[in-house]
Amino acid sequence: MRWSLVLIATLALAGVAKAQSPPPAADSRAADTAAIRAHIDSIFKAYMQKDRAAIIATHAKDWRGFLTSSRGILRGIDDYMADADNGLKSDWRMTAYHFVDYDTVFRRHIAIVNYVADVDGEWQGKPTQPTRLRVIDIYEKRGGKWNQIASNTSLHPDIVDAQVKAAAAQCRP
Repeated sequence: MRWSLVLIATLALAGVAKAQSPPPAADSRAADTAAIRAHIDSIFKAYMQKDRAAIIATHAKDWRGFLTSSRGILRGIDDYMADADNGLKSDWRMTAYHFVDYDTVFRRHIAIVNYVADVDGEWQGKPTQPTRLRVIDIYEKRGGKWNQIASNTSLHPDIVDAQVKAAAAQCRP
C-alpha cells in the first residue's frame, strides 16, 4: 500500500513538472513557408503572363473568396475564373510586383498568409499608376502540396483614399 502511494505521488509530481516545463520549440515550418511563397509568386507571374491555365492550376476547385472586383462571394474555381477573366481579357497587364509586408501563420495543415503588395502595370503598352493590394490567402496542404483554397484581395486603404481625393478634386468648381 505504501509503495503504491509513493508511485502515485511520483507520477503526479512528474505530471506537474511536465506541465510546468516550457513548450517544445515551435516548428519553424521554413520549407512550408518557402513553398507557399513560391506558390504566390507563381500566381503573380501567371497573371503577368495572362496564363489562364496556370491560374486555374494554382487554386483549389472548391476555392472561396473575393477578388478586387468581386461583387459577391466567389464559390469555386469557375466563379473565380469568371471574375479573373475580366482582367485577363483587358488591355491592362501587370508588369511587376513586390511585397511590402508578408506574414504566414500555420494552423496544422492550414496556412494563413497576409501580405501587402505593390503592383505595376501598363495599359496598351503605357505604364499606369502603381497600385497596392491588401491580401489574405488561405492555403491547405493536400496530397503533400500547398494550394490556395480561399482569398480576399482588396485595394489597400491608401489607394482607396487617393482615389477618393482625386474624385473629390474633379468635383470642385
